[in-house]
Amino acid sequence: MGGKGSGRTYLVRKTAVEECCEVAVSDLAGGGPLRPGVRRRGGLAWCRGGGVVFALGYALDTADPAAAAVRLGYASAGGEEIEEVFRLEVTRPNYGGVRFWFTCPGCGRRRRKLYLPPRRRLFRCRECYDLTYESCRESHRYDRLFAELGEALALPAAAVEAVIKGGR
Repeated sequence: MGGKGSGRTYLVRKTAVEECCEVAVSDLAGGGPLRPGVRRRGGLAWCRGGGVVFALGYALDTADPAAAAVRLGYASAGGEEIEEVFRLEVTRPNYGGVRFWFTCPGCGRRRRKLYLPPRRRLFRCRECYDLTYESCRESHRYDRLFAELGEALALPAAAVEAVIKGGR
């Protein structure tokens, strides 16, 4: 009992990054690469269906690259005012210059983007929220069908998939 694929795992659907509000380091740069010595305030908005669904304000400070940070201010779905501060980490690529990264407060890892999934309060990285991509969902859409056909035909699911997709 309880072999591979058993249970109701098909009922658990991971949230896709496309469903989230995301903020990228490049969004804070104002159209170019983010550079040291910048102090900037601004705002970002996410629109769906012709209307704004989420907006935030930010204050960026890279005047001292060793202490670079960005402060995000926004209201949660419940109306709670939230202010988060993210440390920005600096790396020096081999081709010169500097590159800024968010430090995810959830896991401490260096990230280019942070996400706010529906019904969540705080921005975190994709791994912290166990997010997937819509394209990954699509690529596995028929896995269950291939497995059931394979079982009925006494073939591995991969063989059934290859035949149906024209692989053999």
